[in-house]
Amino acid sequence: MEERLKPVLAYAGPESEVLFLQTLLLGSGIESSIDRPVRGRSGVRDARLFVAQADVEAAAPLVQDFRQRGTKSRS
Repeated sequence: MEERLKPVLAYAGPESEVLFLQTLLLGSGIESSIDRPVRGRSGVRDARLFVAQADVEAAAPLVQDFRQRGTKSRS
């Protein structure tokens, strides 16, 4: 796999938040993938959203804004 295509963890949290953030990223032209939550003996692991290494810089401001506001700002 090319280095620029390797998946990088961008966000982990409740599945509803991960799905919403994925929609925001897609609206900005950034593809992502989701690793669904896993239930185990020790509880539930959060859903995780990954972007390609090549998209990390473009995704970072959107993810940061989402963490602060829960939505994409209108800037």
